[in-house]
Amino acid sequence: ATYIVVCGNRTRLPPPKAAPMLSVAVFPILSLTLSAIVSPSGAVGLLAGPLGRRAGSPMLTAADANDGVGADSGGLYDSLRRRRLQLAARKERLQQERSLLEGVGGERPEKALEQLWSHWYGEEGAAPRAALEKAERRLMQNPDTAGEAEALQDIAASFPDWAEPLNRLATLRYMQGEYASSVELCRRVLRMKPWHVGALGGIAMCHARLGNEEQARKCAEAALPPERSGREAWVEGMLVEMDARLADIPEE
Repeated sequence: ATYIVVCGNRTRLPPPKAAPMLSVAVFPILSLTLSAIVSPSGAVGLLAGPLGRRAGSPMLTAADANDGVGADSGGLYDSLRRRRLQLAARKERLQQERSLLEGVGGERPEKALEQLWSHWYGEEGAAPRAALEKAERRLMQNPDTAGEAEALQDIAASFPDWAEPLNRLATLRYMQGEYASSVELCRRVLRMKPWHVGALGGIAMCHARLGNEEQARKCAEAALPPERSGREAWVEGMLVEMDARLADIPEE
């Protein structure tokens, strides 16, 4: 026992209280954070031994701690891995697109443009490309059918980073005489791909139909020039923009 003297009286001190135990709930959080950084397999090394427990409570083992934590950390790792793969694929596609765009300023611009269009159609793979081409064939046969717009809208919603479904929808709206709607869709395409020759030409045509002569002129000037000298300079400027976007993609 421990005593102190207070105002001449000898007083016994109460026994010291036990240090408060850190809540076990803290450990899964730490384990999840560290496992995401250190261990791709999701193993939790911090909980290899038993933690302090109250009398009568079950012992918490590493296996117990990993229940829920391993699954969460494994899911986080899978999500990060998918993101890295997506970024790598995006960078590879943009590098391919850059090479094709560079060819537009060369000796055979028609061939390069044909390959560029093919690249834009196939950016999301074979099955989405087939769905897009099917929707386009049907809308060209009957552009007044509302269902064709819905098909393109569904494809665009499923692939929000894919510009070509929006460009096809812009074409449909132009054919239907909805020029203002087509302008907005072209703008969305150009935010993704400022070098998209179809959207650049399309937005100029829409402004001309709307009677916006000044806007039509500016858009036509921004489009791909027909003569080679102007085309080469246009391509060089777009390559600078593309290089900036490539630099913005994080490394793996």
